[in-house]
Amino acid sequence: MKKPHIAILLLVAFAALIALFASGLGHNPQELPSVTTGRALPAFDLPALDDSRRYTNADLPQDTPYLINIWGSWCPACRVEHPYLIERSAQIPIIGVNWPADNKNEIADATAMLTTSGNPYRLNLRDPDGSLITDLGVYGAPETYLIGRDGTIRYRHAGPLTPQDWATHFQPLLD
Repeated sequence: MKKPHIAILLLVAFAALIALFASGLGHNPQELPSVTTGRALPAFDLPALDDSRRYTNADLPQDTPYLINIWGSWCPACRVEHPYLIERSAQIPIIGVNWPADNKNEIADATAMLTTSGNPYRLNLRDPDGSLITDLGVYGAPETYLIGRDGTIRYRHAGPLTPQDWATHFQPLLD
């Protein structure tokens, strides 16, 4: 190739790279797309965190909105949002889904965290094979889902839940 052709090719590649980066600048990483919003909560059959009892969708709150919170004791952001979940649990039922990741001690660590820091969860499930987490399309912990009175997923929030997030995204869907 001739030098002018190489220079033009490099300039085009550089411009394309700049355009790609610029297109991502206006996007909020907390607002990841969710294919489950507007759909029914996927069916599940999971064990409780603290014992071997199994729970299904039928064991979740009926005819009332509630939250599903994906969390793990290994997750620093989960610890950041934990006090707010405790505060919020006085107003809305929260179902925890513990994500064990690669931590073989997760059940003991999670139980210790809840004992030490408080337990915001009306029911706490564990998802040892990641079946519900996969069906929900979870990107990472923490993630919180608002489930409507009809059992459909109304909203998905990635990252630690804050009072600002609640007021902006969750509360309007409950009014």
